[in-house]
Amino acid sequence: MTRIIIIPLLFILMSCQQENTVDDTPEKIQDITVTEDTISEQENISTIAIVDTNIILFKKQFKYSFPDTVDFGWRYIASNYETSDIKIKGIKYDEKHNLNTTHFFNMNGEPLGKEIEGYAHSYKRINADSILFLTMINGEISQGFMLYITNNKLKVLQNHMIASNGGDEGSWFYKFGAFDKEFNYYTYEEIEGFAKDTMEMISDTLWLRKK
Repeated sequence: MTRIIIIPLLFILMSCQQENTVDDTPEKIQDITVTEDTISEQENISTIAIVDTNIILFKKQFKYSFPDTVDFGWRYIASNYETSDIKIKGIKYDEKHNLNTTHFFNMNGEPLGKEIEGYAHSYKRINADSILFLTMINGEISQGFMLYITNNKLKVLQNHMIASNGGDEGSWFYKFGAFDKEFNYYTYEEIEGFAKDTMEMISDTLWLRKK
């Protein structure tokens, strides 16, 4: 009689242990999953970029459409204030947005875009961390278009005079060019002369992104 009773008791104890082991496993896995989700959510919240509204205000000064071609038109200078009969192409700019007299600062109180000079004209983003800015430069008997390449924090990476015209006492210079469709590069011609004679002509390409 004793043997018959002991055997069933052993089976009952073993089955209880097996049930407890199976039930514990999902709970442990579920706890781990919740912990991972919570960490993932915290990481996503911490990587959200803070937008510097001062950078937005700075870019709002550049209100014109970014041009594909930059060309003032040809002219030569007969004397300090006399030009040829060829019509000079006008490029719009707003004297209110003179970057030499307006000052912007980032959230840390540091100067913002301080290397960008002239009258604000237009800007264009060409990739995730590169922006093109165009400004007008007006001299006494000359004018030019400056191109600045910056990162998102408006740090100037490159700057170039991409178009210009003017001269003095009969000598003159003229530079013009165009961007490609993807804004990878800018091709231009630069011409210098005296009166109606061309003295020098240069054609070249300015790369805006790394090859």
